[in-house]
Amino acid sequence: MTAGLRTPDQARAPASQPGQPAPLGPRVTRPTPAQRASVRAILRECVGSTGQALCLVYAPNRRTEATWLGAYARAAGVATQLRPAATATAAAVELACDGGAGATVLILADMTMRVPPGARQLAGIETHSAVDLWAPAGLLELAALAAARRLGGSPLTVSTSGGEVTLATGPFTPDTPPGTVTADVVDANGTFVADAAVAVNRAVAWDARLAQRPVTLRLVAGTVTEVDCPDPVLARFLTRAVHTHNASRAGSVRFGLRRLPGGFSPVAGPVNAARAGVTLRLRVPADRPYNAASADLRVDVTATLQEVP
Repeated sequence: MTAGLRTPDQARAPASQPGQPAPLGPRVTRPTPAQRASVRAILRECVGSTGQALCLVYAPNRRTEATWLGAYARAAGVATQLRPAATATAAAVELACDGGAGATVLILADMTMRVPPGARQLAGIETHSAVDLWAPAGLLELAALAAARRLGGSPLTVSTSGGEVTLATGPFTPDTPPGTVTADVVDANGTFVADAAVAVNRAVAWDARLAQRPVTLRLVAGTVTEVDCPDPVLARFLTRAVHTHNASRAGSVRFGLRRLPGGFSPVAGPVNAARAGVTLRLRVPADRPYNAASADLRVDVTATLQEVP
């Protein structure tokens, strides 16, 4: 990939393979100048001069962005394959990733999913695509390293809307998705009010946003003792997760560092994780699993932050 990347309007891209979308189609809008610049930057960073082919896996709602990336990559002479997922679910996108060995794999999907080793997920939200939210990995890493230094060691007092919790933690380190820092929690005491988003490592069909139904956790010695939420369905789920399946331990704390357009998304995914906020992860202690099926249960509850670390 060179700095003089031609646009699809300047160079005719090779025809797409049978069964794949054309580089530009009648239902695909053309990118704005800002989006064109982001597409070029994504390809330079992710493909560069590796000489590898490009495999673009995308959820159905991200066909436009995948088409842009594919067209610009082909215009630059990069052998490109577009692989649509059958549905906009994590399982379908993960299945579409199979067979991408030997190529640079970019995944355009908004939800949390298992990303194959060496692949890279580009996530967006309902109002902004991954192209709109793109930031160079190097800049995000520098921001995360700086935040980790500022946060330092424990104890750490986190004030949320209507609550305050004191955390004893290990050192903070940059984490995934890019633009986040995470530390293990050794001890936690106080009240944590999550008013931003919730995520569970299980297939759920709810809206991830918590602005209208905040979750209040009371913690003593690192363990959740009380759960409260005005939404009866979510309250019942969280109460059962904490008190029946023992996902009651504050396992880690994560700070999202990115100031992004739009709000928290109804889809639990990398953008919610990286958006400015603080997340408490609840997990099942290794010595207290309710059963084998729920031993790996994790619940992430996120509170908004006025200032990032």
